Amino acid sequence: ISQYATPYGYINYASDGSASSNTEATLEEQTSHGDEGGMNIGATNRMTVPYTGIYLISVSIGINKSAGTNRPRINLKLNGSTILSQELEAGRAAGGWNTRAFSQILSLSANDYLDISAVGKCDGGNYAKSQIVLLYGK
Repeated sequence: ISQYATPYGYINYASDGSASSNTEATLEEQTSHGDEGGMNIGATNRMTVPYTGIYLISVSIGINKSAGTNRPRINLKLNGSTILSQELEAGRAAGGWNTRAFSQILSLSANDYLDISAVGKCDGGNYAKSQIVLLYGK
């Protein structure tokens, strides 16, 4: 009997962006990452899945926006354009840090890729992470 490594990956993001920015930007900086079982975490934090199947992705990022600017948000994109999930924070009078988190179960095809983008300043290290794992191959 052969045992294969389950496709899995993680990213610990580095601090990125600006609290006064209203522009969406892909989170491309990282302090560390890991991948196994054919999962590919690229240099720009793109997560490419090796097999068709059902995947679980979890994202937790500290984000900061200056008062009076657009609401901070984190977007999960499939193949560069389709937004699969986004967390919006109600406007705050004073701005400040807040952790946004979500998990999503996705049906993906081999070589689909996911990107995380945000509006606002993203924290780094223990305050900015994502993980992806294959739950069931098709």
